[in-house]
Amino acid sequence: MLVHRSAVVAPNLSSAVCRFGVFELDLKNRTLHGSGRPVDLQPQAFRVLELLILRPNELVTREQLQDDIWPGQSYADRGARLNFAIKTIRQALGDDANNPHYIETIRGSGYKFIASITTQHQEPVRSVSKRRRFPRLTIALAAAGALALGTAGLVLAMWPSISSVTPVLARPRQIIVIRGRGFGVHTPFANTNSSYLAIRDKTAGWAAGRIIPQNSDEVMVDVAKWAGSEIVVTGFSGDYDKKGWELKPGDIIEIAVWNPQTGIGPGTFRLRVSADPR
Repeated sequence: MLVHRSAVVAPNLSSAVCRFGVFELDLKNRTLHGSGRPVDLQPQAFRVLELLILRPNELVTREQLQDDIWPGQSYADRGARLNFAIKTIRQALGDDANNPHYIETIRGSGYKFIASITTQHQEPVRSVSKRRRFPRLTIALAAAGALALGTAGLVLAMWPSISSVTPVLARPRQIIVIRGRGFGVHTPFANTNSSYLAIRDKTAGWAAGRIIPQNSDEVMVDVAKWAGSEIVVTGFSGDYDKKGWELKPGDIIEIAVWNPQTGIGPGTFRLRVSADPR
């Protein structure tokens, strides 16, 4: 991917492991972990987060981000994609746009990454703002430690965990019951599909659900119920059974669930497609 001069980054961090709060961003291997557990982040959202972290406490304009990630696309299209990427990042980090700990919106301009960052290569890079000044370093360190511990406990407590899934059959219409904890409460739009659930056929290489602008699969998961410990799916729709998007006995299936209230996740579960008894 071309990096434009408008998106100049700090070269000494380009292959670092950056730690902030309970999260760890590995820029070399392009992975994000929260409290030691993997956090699923689509490539465009990862790149936005990367560009912001590489310029801590600096304004990165919307134009710089858009030119780097979506060069040549229409203004309206890439603007919507950037909005979605920022929303996805905030959900993954459990951040609040109105009271941010990580990404601050500079209205009409762009964004700043405002959290303290440590890397494997240098001393902590700390944000400085007029709102957050402490008279003594020890007070700041104590407050940061308490916040990190509290946030870590909250993240672990709310992380979705799948304990069981009823058999997945080789057909589009079927009842799939996903049980576990930490699913949150959710009412999918028109009882179909959700940006917080994905069912992926790892053998055939396609995915259903988890609506994102870049999702070319166009296979939907129909959700009838979503509660804290149970999700009920009534089948697949959209382009299922076209272009190779079809379940076959023996295929390895991965189910991924995010908590709609926090965006934390995913909790994942794998199983094989069962032969249709009919």
